[in-house]
Amino acid sequence: MAYDFQTGGANVAYKIYENRLNIVNFQTLRIAGGFEPLDSARVKRALAASLIRLTAEDGGETIGMLRVAGDGAFVFVIADLLVHPTRRGEGIGTALVSRALDLISMMVPQGSWGTVTLVAASGREEFYRNLGFHTIPYGEVGHGMQAYVRGHR
Repeated sequence: MAYDFQTGGANVAYKIYENRLNIVNFQTLRIAGGFEPLDSARVKRALAASLIRLTAEDGGETIGMLRVAGDGAFVFVIADLLVHPTRRGEGIGTALVSRALDLISMMVPQGSWGTVTLVAASGREEFYRNLGFHTIPYGEVGHGMQAYVRGHR
């Protein structure tokens, strides 16, 4: 399904698609963003296990992506939000997160709550605050924590 966006009065148009994020556009955006490509077999597995896979596209070119992992009931994790460096500042990241939150809200039963978490890139916390996220600790929630696990297979 595609969603059209016209941003901020500017002459910028793009579409957001569900389920078109694949290994090629995932790796291409990572490289354009200055990140190393990841092992393609692991990317394939991660994409297959994702609850939501979104791409922002303009003229057939993938200009942004977002992935949501989780259990589809209570816990949702936004991962891999990336907008092509030449297209940042056009509202693409905001549109991707907003669409993901809409899709998540459709997965949570009416009247119930789910949690949406993420780890913001350093310096990008304000972007997420503007979209309704809170820095942890917040209310009854303690500090967010993260651990890296090294594979040993």
